[in-house]
Amino acid sequence: MNDKKKPDLNSAMPVIFGILAMAVVIVVSVVIIHGNLLGQPDPTPAPEPDPEPTPVLDEDFESLPEPIIEENVPDKGTAFNDFEHLSTYFNVDIEDYDFEEYSYLLFYYEYDECSLENIKPTKYTVNDTYGEIAIDISYDGGCGVCVPQRDYWLLRIPKTTVQYKLVFNYIRLSSGDCDDDPYVVKKPIIYLYPTKTIDVSVKLAHPELLTSSYPRYTDGWQVTAEPSGKLTDRTTGRELYSLYWEGTNRNAKMHSDGFVIKGSDTSDFLEEKLALLGLTDREAEEFIIYWLPVLEQNNYNYIRFETIAEINSYMPLEINPNPDTLIRVIMDYKPLETPIEVTEQKITTPTRTGFTVVEWGGTQIK
Repeated sequence: MNDKKKPDLNSAMPVIFGILAMAVVIVVSVVIIHGNLLGQPDPTPAPEPDPEPTPVLDEDFESLPEPIIEENVPDKGTAFNDFEHLSTYFNVDIEDYDFEEYSYLLFYYEYDECSLENIKPTKYTVNDTYGEIAIDISYDGGCGVCVPQRDYWLLRIPKTTVQYKLVFNYIRLSSGDCDDDPYVVKKPIIYLYPTKTIDVSVKLAHPELLTSSYPRYTDGWQVTAEPSGKLTDRTTGRELYSLYWEGTNRNAKMHSDGFVIKGSDTSDFLEEKLALLGLTDREAEEFIIYWLPVLEQNNYNYIRFETIAEINSYMPLEINPNPDTLIRVIMDYKPLETPIEVTEQKITTPTRTGFTVVEWGGTQIK
């Protein structure tokens, strides 16, 4: 006789259903995870990334020959919409039908082929936010100095493209194997002293000659300047006290005039001459702090201050609004073992009035 009770299935049913429900949840979870690992779409869509700029091929750039009459060449950014207009200035082989869908923007740049080698435009991007077409121009650094030359180019763009301002970004791909390049002007910094707080645009006429800059130079510096000399970068909001650049200087050479100064007498000499050149005590102090360790270690130094006309010949400044007073002090120097005879350079002291801009730097002659 079997005394065991039969199992009560009714009482066990809730437990069974609970186990089955847990199993279903586990299986579904595994399937979702497995599907995602296999690359199947997640039911929750990820946020879309910002679109990358469309790369533009080199074929959008067309190198131009020398213009028919250089003095008649129109401004950078001029759009040619038909062959007849373009052929007025250049002898080119572009066909008439190319103008059905495209316009051609003119641009050009000056450079020294000895210090800037293999220079060419590589790509462009359209920035709708700032209303700009940015053109990247790459080059390899070289050594030496040659006569500057100008290259002319066309940029092919769809006729639907809105006319924007051209901006140039110069990209150094490599540096020349030079023995302490003697043609770089060191540490030029620019101070701005308006009579009231104003927005100022400062541009270097030949940015292709730059080797370094801060803030990073693109199509000029845009700052808010205060009478104290305080600057605010309008792009980043960063507070500055000056604008800095370095670049190629073709004028660093010996002249018949100048000064020959003992290394040990450098500080006294600079204090006197910088005051005559129009620098304040604060500006002169910054100049001396930078250059004193370089100059006083030599037995003697030949020193000459470039005239503003000489400085403007290789790096004109374009400042808007125009300053009332512009002081540019670029010192060329050459270390000497023994003194040499030179005619003492005559210095004219400027009068600082109104909106004043001051710049200083120096170059070693070798």
